[in-house]
Amino acid sequence: MDKKRDLNYWYTKLCWLKKVLLELNETEYIYFGIETEHLYLTTN
Repeated sequence: MDKKRDLNYWYTKLCWLKKVLLELNETEYIYFGIETEHLYLTTN
């Protein structure tokens, strides 16, 4: 029983970490898009 609870704990942690990483990645992607657009506008 203890092992199962342990596994559940780690699974929850992993899901949370994945969610955080995805959110971070999304923000970075949006920022990158803005930067690219800015660069494109300044070169043309």
